[in-house]
Amino acid sequence: MVATVWTTALTAEEALQTFASRGSDIRLVASRSSAGREPLSLGLTVAGQLTVQVDGTSQVVDGSKRTIGTVLTDLGVTLGDLDQVEVTHDEAGAVTVTVNRIVVADVSRVEAVPFATVTTQDATRYTGQKVVRTAGVDGARTIVERVTTTNGVETSRVQLSAAVTSAPVDQVVAVGTKPRPVVAPTPVGASASSLNWAALARCESGGNPTIVSRNGLYYGLYQFSLGTWQAVGGAGLPSQASAAEQTARAQMLYARSGAGQWPVCGAQLFR
Repeated sequence: MVATVWTTALTAEEALQTFASRGSDIRLVASRSSAGREPLSLGLTVAGQLTVQVDGTSQVVDGSKRTIGTVLTDLGVTLGDLDQVEVTHDEAGAVTVTVNRIVVADVSRVEAVPFATVTTQDATRYTGQKVVRTAGVDGARTIVERVTTTNGVETSRVQLSAAVTSAPVDQVVAVGTKPRPVVAPTPVGASASSLNWAALARCESGGNPTIVSRNGLYYGLYQFSLGTWQAVGGAGLPSQASAAEQTARAQMLYARSGAGQWPVCGAQLFR
C-alpha cells in the first residue's frame, strides 16, 4: 500500500530515519513546484554514498554532508520547473536519488466529423433510381489536450477543449418516385411480336444479351443506350437484364418509334 505523509523534518536523513520504523520502502519526493510551501532541504548523510539516477544514467556518488541540490549541481544536473526529485531508502539502507523529468504541453489534434445523408423525392426519375445532388463532405473537430510526460513517457492526458472548426456538409440524394412502365406480354399475332427479333439481335450484338459496345455506350441484345433503356422503363444496365426483358422493352421501343431506332440492322426485323 502506498501512502503520502507530511513531515517537519529539515533534512533527508532526518525524514528517512523518522519514517524507517513505519515500513521498509521509504520514498521522499521533492518537486520544484512547491506551491508556496517551504521546500525540504534534503541533506544527504545517510551511509555516505548514494545512487543518482537521471536522464537514463545511474551514478554512485558520495553524499556526505551535502544537500541534494549540491550533489545534483556538482553532477551538472539542471532541474526544470516541473521536475521531481525522488529519494528512496531500501531495506539495506541504500539511498537512491531519482530525477524525474516532467514535461507538460498543450497539444491539438483534428478528428473528422462524419457527414449525414438526407434524401429527397424526385418525381422525374423512376422508382429505385438515385442520384447524388450534393456530395457529402466531412467536417472537422479540433481537440486540445494537456499532455504530461515523465522521463519521456506519457503519464496523463486531459482534454481542455473540443470545438467544431469545420461543419460537415450533408449529402443529398434524390430518389425517384415515378412509376415504371409495366412490361406486358405482346399478344400473339400482334405486329411487334411477329417481327424477327432474333435476326435483329444477331445483327446488333451477335445474339449476346450481356455484350457492351467498345465505346461503352450501347448494351445488350439490341444495343440500347442508357437513355433509351430508361425511357422504356428499364433499370440498371440493359446488359444486366434478362434476354426476355430486353426483347420486351425493344418491342415497346419499336411500338413508339418503329425500326428506325436501329438504322443499320432495323431491316432484319422484316426478314
